[in-house]
Amino acid sequence: MLKQYLGKIRRLVVRSIKYAEAQENALNKRLEKAKTAIADITRPLRSYKCITTLDLFWPAIDDILKHYKVEGLLEIDVQESIIEHHRRGYRGKPARVEIQQVLDVQVQDNEAALFTTINRLGWRVYATNAPIEKLLLDDAVLIYREEYFIERGFGRLKGKPLSLTPMYLLRYDHATGLIRFLTIGLRVLTLLEFVVRSKLSEEGADIAGLYAGNPKRKTYAKPQKHYWVLSVI
Repeated sequence: MLKQYLGKIRRLVVRSIKYAEAQENALNKRLEKAKTAIADITRPLRSYKCITTLDLFWPAIDDILKHYKVEGLLEIDVQESIIEHHRRGYRGKPARVEIQQVLDVQVQDNEAALFTTINRLGWRVYATNAPIEKLLLDDAVLIYREEYFIERGFGRLKGKPLSLTPMYLLRYDHATGLIRFLTIGLRVLTLLEFVVRSKLSEEGADIAGLYAGNPKRKTYAKPQKHYWVLSVI
């Protein structure tokens, strides 16, 4: 039964150019931060003792690459060398030679790995049970952007405008009562949003300026009653 049901699902592979560009910009920023961090660990600073041995260098490199999520995207070459500093005698101290061990690090992009990673950015796979006659690819993408997430309600409950947390109650019955009371408010907000979306859908209208950080993005007014769209990635 499940196999027969899954056989009716269409898988839509799409790529957002703007999303890919945003991901690439974020990747480039992480690469630059990783390069700076790698240079800093071998650079003497007043409040930081730099790394001068290979047995400490490579574990630190692994931590940096993991922290900035750029594993395999940088080629790192390091050479270990010895520098002799000749010190003159001073105030009764004899002349001496101080030995300093240093690491010369060269970092560059792994062009092949970076090219492959960039080409994979921005891709999404959607799944839908709607046949192509009812749901075209463009419509599926727009509907996915406007799909309902139950987590949005919990987000409202924990943050603005309901602000369940932080909770300054010590009695369990008071905490339970507060949660139940705010849940009623959450239902009102959800119902209000549903009514507004339904009205916009009936009139074929849309509203801009509702999405933080993207003032030009508009609501999508096309009815969504006869099919669902689900992201599988």
